[in-house]
Amino acid sequence: MRPLGAIALIAASLVAVAAVAFYVVRTGTPPAGTPRPTATATATGAAQTAGPASVAPDFPLRVYFARDGMPPVAATVRVGPPGPRPEDRIGARLSAAMNARSGDVPAGAFNPLAGPPGTSGTTTSVGVRVTGDVAAVALGRTPDWVVRGSAQERIFIQQLVYTITEEPGVRRALVTKPDGSPFVVDQTVLDRPLSREDVHGYDIGNDDTEVVNSGSEGVVADLPGAGAVKWSVDEVAQAHARVTLELRSVAGAPAPQLSVRPEPVTTAREPSDGKWRLLVDLPDVRWTDPGTGVLQVDRTPLRKVTVAPGPSGRGVRVSIHLDDLRPWRVIFVPGSPNRLLIDVGGHPQAVTQSVAVHAPVAGAETGRQFGVTGVVRSFEANVQWRVRDSGGAVVARGFGTATEGSGAVWGIYDLQVSLPPTVSGNVTLEVYWGSPRDGSDVGTVAIPLRVR
Repeated sequence: MRPLGAIALIAASLVAVAAVAFYVVRTGTPPAGTPRPTATATATGAAQTAGPASVAPDFPLRVYFARDGMPPVAATVRVGPPGPRPEDRIGARLSAAMNARSGDVPAGAFNPLAGPPGTSGTTTSVGVRVTGDVAAVALGRTPDWVVRGSAQERIFIQQLVYTITEEPGVRRALVTKPDGSPFVVDQTVLDRPLSREDVHGYDIGNDDTEVVNSGSEGVVADLPGAGAVKWSVDEVAQAHARVTLELRSVAGAPAPQLSVRPEPVTTAREPSDGKWRLLVDLPDVRWTDPGTGVLQVDRTPLRKVTVAPGPSGRGVRVSIHLDDLRPWRVIFVPGSPNRLLIDVGGHPQAVTQSVAVHAPVAGAETGRQFGVTGVVRSFEANVQWRVRDSGGAVVARGFGTATEGSGAVWGIYDLQVSLPPTVSGNVTLEVYWGSPRDGSDVGTVAIPLRVR
């Protein structure tokens, strides 16, 4: 994102974008029960309609809605059938988001693309052209969207980029105004194609990282069918997905050999393929009851999980298909059965390169005694905490030990915080670990809380 003058060449090359595929829709959020307007597509040299107004809105399109402080969340909106081209479907998704009814928006989310309340009846134009993995979108509204401040700016751009890039094969969105001039969101100029990873809000990433755990070669466990693969979304923590593999082996056995690496999905044929997948290879694990091997999820950020024989037919490969590539972690929990956990995401404010806090959540109200849970990858599995009052003074501190140390696999911690009776009101919980070199704080997560 550069100043306006830096994008003149890009803007000039996109002046004609709006002529490629053009939608005119009525914006605003109509009340429940109001017939949904039908988008009209005009291609170069011919006029076509996406379907007569009498066509029932029975075609499901996955679009995204904003969440405060977190990546956007997907929901299905039913519309009239769009045209057959990628440009038609992208335009239809944007139209569906702009015209979504209140019942279409998931709980805890909202819809910046609908514009401010009371603006029903305004017009919005959407021109779309897809070249390679980039969708160039010429977008205009009368009156224009009103976006003020960095928080509104961030969630507006997130909703826009995620909705445009939902189309299979499209990874980046380049947005301009209908005349090709720069699209500006408050103080930000959208002067280059943006991927979901550019806007998802995490300060860290591991898109080029492979996690390898040597384990004990030759230790064999069983993955007995798809029933041994479980998943959850937003249960462990906000904006968090977890895939659990239940490995039938001797309780207390070491973690099996494994490798986990991310891979972009470049041959997607349907939205459920996602944009990324984590490849979890377990060369010494048997898949004893293959079954279908596919778990469809379609809940942000988890799209589906597939289980198949590993490379060269050895062991098992589990593929975790994702909406985006947010930070991920591997955890091994011994027991009966042993469990291998692959965690993806979490609230951006609660995740660093080596610490993730699952609870409490930012902004929560607590008593003077409360628990703190999460995972860490630290020297000798140490984890520390402290609480600061509104003036920054430390009012309590403590430490604990996680289940694993500083290897490839993360460890689980469960801490108990006790505050003095004089502490109340706004405080900040900090979770971190100490550097073995100089004792400095590493991986600090800061969670604002209110003590009642």
